[in-house]
Amino acid sequence: MGLEEWVFSAIYGSPNPVSRDILWYDLQEKASRDNRALLLAGDFNDHMESSERRSFRRGTSYHRCNKFSHFVNSCNFTDLGCVGPKLTWSNNREGMANTMVRLDRELCNSAWNVRFPETVVKNLPRVYSDHCPFLIFMDGIPMPSPRNRPFRFEDAWSSHPDFINIVKEAWADSHKSFSENLDKLTDLAKVWNKEVFGNIFFRKKHLLARLEGIQRSQSLSYSHNLCLLEKDLNRLYQDTLKQEETLWFQKSRAKWIVGGDQILSAVKNIGAFKAPGPDGYQAVFYHKWCGNSILADSHVNITLDHLKVADFITSSKDWNCTLLNQVINANSLS
Repeated sequence: MGLEEWVFSAIYGSPNPVSRDILWYDLQEKASRDNRALLLAGDFNDHMESSERRSFRRGTSYHRCNKFSHFVNSCNFTDLGCVGPKLTWSNNREGMANTMVRLDRELCNSAWNVRFPETVVKNLPRVYSDHCPFLIFMDGIPMPSPRNRPFRFEDAWSSHPDFINIVKEAWADSHKSFSENLDKLTDLAKVWNKEVFGNIFFRKKHLLARLEGIQRSQSLSYSHNLCLLEKDLNRLYQDTLKQEETLWFQKSRAKWIVGGDQILSAVKNIGAFKAPGPDGYQAVFYHKWCGNSILADSHVNITLDHLKVADFITSSKDWNCTLLNQVINANSLS
C-alpha cells in the first residue's frame, strides 16, 4: 500500500470581510468533503479571542472573533498553537499607536492529528515583514547535533575592525617564516573568533532569540525602551546577515566577491574561493592581506604552492597547469 496523501493549504485572508467570508465558506466545503490529512497555515487576517490582540486602542470586534471561532469549530479544526511570539503581526508603530494581533496560525483536521501527532509550529521573530515567519515541524523540533570541523579562514572576519590587530600580532616577529606566522595567526584567530567575533550562526541565533524575547514581552505589555532596543538588535542582525552572506559565498567558492585594491597581481589570478589547503586558508586571505604593509614589512618570500591551487592558463589552444611561486610585492608573473 502506498503512502496516504495529505494536503497543505497556504492561507491568505483578505482584509475585505466579504472576500474573507467566501474563503471561510470554501474551506468549510472542502473540509466536509475531504477525508485526507489537512493542514491550513498562513495569514487568516482574523483572531479568535481578545487575548490574541494587544492594543491601546479599542478595536476588538467580538462579533468578528465569534464568527472566526465558529468557522474553526464548524470545520472541526484544531489550532496547533505555537512556540515563540504569540502575536504574529505588528503595525510597527511606537508608543500608544502600537498594535499587535495574532493574525497567522496553523489549523488541522483530526486526520492530520492522527497521522502527524508530533507536529510543532515555531513562530520566528519579525525582521523584514510586519508578520512573523513560522516553521512547521511535522515530526517535532529536531535537536541539533554538534560536530567537529577543521580550521577555515572566514572572509567575514576581515569585515571586523579588530581583525587587523590579530594579523599584526601574528606578524609581530619579522624573523619568523611566513608559515610560522600563519600558524600563529591560526591559533590567534581561533581564540579571537570564539571570544570576540563568535560563530555567525550562533550569533544570528542569539540575536533572533533576543528579538523573540522582546516581541514576546511586547505582546503582553508595550515598552518604548524595548521598542528602541528591538531596532538596535535588528540593525545588528542585518550586519550579521551580511557576514553570513559572505560566508556562504566563500563556502560556495563564489568568484564575484571583489577584494581590496592592493591585491597582488601574482595572486590575483588565483580563484579567491578555490578549495583551501591543509592550513585552512583560501586564496582570498592572500588577496586581501598579502599586499598589506603588515605582511609586506616582514620581507619574506611567500611560496604560494602550499595552497595546492593549480591555475590553468591559456596559450594558443593548449592548457598548461601553473603553480604560482612569487615574492611579496611582485608586480607581475615571471
